[in-house]
Formats: sequence, structure tokens, C-alpha cells
Amino acid sequence: MYNCSILKTLTYSPCKFAFRSFSQITTNLKVLPSVVTVEKWERDELLNYLQSVKNELKLDDDDIDIIEKQKVVGSDFLDLSEDELGKWGMSGGPAKRILKHVQKFPKKLKSFSAYRTNADIKDVLDKYRTNDIRNLSRFKPGKLAI
Repeated sequence: MYNCSILKTLTYSPCKFAFRSFSQITTNLKVLPSVVTVEKWERDELLNYLQSVKNELKLDDDDIDIIEKQKVVGSDFLDLSEDELGKWGMSGGPAKRILKHVQKFPKKLKSFSAYRTNADIKDVLDKYRTNDIRNLSRFKPGKLAI
């Protein structure tokens, strides 16, 4: 679902519409991948992504080589720490820039169908101060001028 108050650009292709907010667009207009997407990446996909943002993050080939030598996949990449990268031989600057970039990845919200136990559903219902899922208000999109 999209919060229309933060929508900034609408891109059309014959197959789909792609909504992007400024918080999801990097300086060179590439859409940042979501955490859910990055978690599924294999090594080659992660390395290709790092090559694509190499100039933006001011990375050298040796910085990317460090991640390649450690056989990091997407789920590992999301859990990296500055100490870990330093231990592997990466300088502090590139390590900080990579970690700051990873923090910008949008996190996908769980849909109600993703909650598997009664405890999960109860937590959500408590959060919205109701005892019945039917009492939750539906998403009402705002108007978007095109």
C-alpha cells in the first residue's frame, strides 16, 4: 500500500506502474532495493549491486573485493557491522558509507495474512486498540494528480 502524501514520481511501463518516493530514490535516480529483496540475494547479485553504486558510495574495487572474498550474501550484508568490515580489512570510511546506505533500504510492512499465530494477531489488534480485525480501518488512498 502506498501513502499518497509521500508519492513523488509515477513511472509507467506497459506492464506495470512503479511508485517511488524521494526516500527511495538515490542521487543517481536508482530505486533502492527493499530489505526483503536484499535478503534473497546471492553473492553475484550483491556484487552487481555494489558495482552499480560504487561511484555513489565512493568505493574502490578492493572494498568490493573484501565483501566478495568473505562470500557475503544478501542476508549477511544486512547484518554487517563496522567492526566486522574493519576486521576483514576495509577502511573506516567505506565501511561507514556502506552501512549508512544499507540503513536507507525500505523495510516492507507485514500484511495481516502474514501473521501466523493468534499471538501475532493479538499484538497487532492491541497496537490499534481493537479486539476484532473487522474494526481496523481500511487504507483510503488520497487523490493523486497526474
